[in-house]
Amino acid sequence: MEKYNINVFINTVKDDRLEDVVKIFVGESSSKKISNVPITILQNQNYNPDNDQDYNFVKSSIDQAEIDDKNSYTIVCQDSVVSLSKARELYDMIEEAIESTPDFDIFYLANYMDQCEKMTDIKPLGITGTKLVNTVSPSPGSFLCLLFSPSGKRKFNEYFNEKPVPKSSLTSKKTLGNYLNSMTKDGKFKSVTTSPPLIQFNIFTRKNDRELQKVMQCSEPTGSKKLRQDTKKNIEVEIEKTKNNNTNTTFIWFILIIIIILIGAYLLIRYTGVKSEDTSSAFTSPLYNTGPTFINSKPAK
Repeated sequence: MEKYNINVFINTVKDDRLEDVVKIFVGESSSKKISNVPITILQNQNYNPDNDQDYNFVKSSIDQAEIDDKNSYTIVCQDSVVSLSKARELYDMIEEAIESTPDFDIFYLANYMDQCEKMTDIKPLGITGTKLVNTVSPSPGSFLCLLFSPSGKRKFNEYFNEKPVPKSSLTSKKTLGNYLNSMTKDGKFKSVTTSPPLIQFNIFTRKNDRELQKVMQCSEPTGSKKLRQDTKKNIEVEIEKTKNNNTNTTFIWFILIIIIILIGAYLLIRYTGVKSEDTSSAFTSPLYNTGPTFINSKPAK
């Protein structure tokens, strides 16, 4: 029976997280092709301070693991993860993935903000509905938990031995996770993952709320994002038009009201003037009656 040699390396920054993460990997597969898994804790290592810390962790892990052995696989995992699967279920699916897709370089046991619309070669994995897929963008930022195949470890050394990933700076904030994601997109690494992920981000270990995106397996599809942006832009344009129309309408109503007031005032003044003239014509004072006066008198005798 062919066996697979799995080595697990855990990068920890807080001891209180360690026990729960170690439990994820304590066990063996049902077939026992994966068993007696050594777990190594890397903490406060004397890493090169000029390098990205995730790079130092992975590089140190690969250097301690077997590379030339065709059945030697290496898991590198942060201490910020959890899993709903028991160790046996986890190793059963890893074993099945190795046998069904033997040419992968990196198995993203945890992925987030993946371009799920670009997943290909979908295969059933296990008996719970989990799918094994080829991925092109498994995690755009820092990685959570990876499994390197023998070919993946060789490629890692080929790509990074001569040019280690530098520490994040003002001019470049790229981490090892960014590089691996880009190299997967470029086809330098063949990466696989699962849906749903076998291992997930532990939200209670987050450094800030921005890290909550690590529980989202899929990112927004590129076309959908552009459509949403265009829709938002169109809505903003329509709102601006409505504001302008409302301003114009208000101004027009203002002018109309002024005109109506002026017309009303004109009519009122005119009507009042006509009434005044009519009244003057109808009343004549006797003091000013200059017509002839007739006096009845008897002729003198």
